Amino acid sequence: MDTLTREDERKRTEGESEGRTRSPATDRRRKPVGDKQQPKQPVTAKSHPVMIRRVTLRTEAAQVISRAHLGKTIRNLYAIAVVMRIVFASRPEQLTQAGVLMEGLVGRLQELNASLKGVTEQYSATYNASLPQEPTYTKVFEEEIQITSPQAMSFLNLLIEFDHLCVKIDALWFAGLVADDEKAQVVRQFHRPIRQFARECAVVAVSIWEKAKESGAAAIEAVRGAAQEETGATLLQVEPVAPAADEGDDDD
Repeated sequence: MDTLTREDERKRTEGESEGRTRSPATDRRRKPVGDKQQPKQPVTAKSHPVMIRRVTLRTEAAQVISRAHLGKTIRNLYAIAVVMRIVFASRPEQLTQAGVLMEGLVGRLQELNASLKGVTEQYSATYNASLPQEPTYTKVFEEEIQITSPQAMSFLNLLIEFDHLCVKIDALWFAGLVADDEKAQVVRQFHRPIRQFARECAVVAVSIWEKAKESGAAAIEAVRGAAQEETGATLLQVEPVAPAADEGDDDD
């Protein structure tokens, strides 16, 4: 009797299992959840280059510029580039005008980089001859920055090199090889010009953006679409940031 009971129980269990397998409702529940949560990418999606840089700034002079201008300037430079490429490509006159403005910014950035390089080489000679100990810093800025244009990369490199120069100056100052007034002079020599460049960039970006808006809503929508596809940015993240009324005009 026990044997028959166990055999009957086995058949009954298998029958219920088969019934569950044939149930459409159960089939739907058994589908992997991931199928619904991970939609496939559109076949029209393209791969665009984006540079991610891990940035470390040790000195307060460089951090002040970073807090006030780094994110805004990267955004403004990208806004200029994407409007020129998407909106002005079919408008030769506007493209030429915007190109002149962009060339002016690029030229100014190159001048700043060259000037900074010259001063850095000057102090590097003294630094390498004496090899002073570099100071540690009580508050270090570290962040991953997404770079979306060559101009933005150049601006970021300028800020990083400025920070490196300030570290060398601080080390020489601790070693007694640079006086207080000279230390302050070197910082002022680049601090204001870099901030002024950021302001000029904002003015140009806003001007070009307003010109793009004159082309109609479709033009702005095209810019929005390009920004989303290339960087994942929304329209609010690509629209230029205007400078504050007193930005870049305050004393160091």
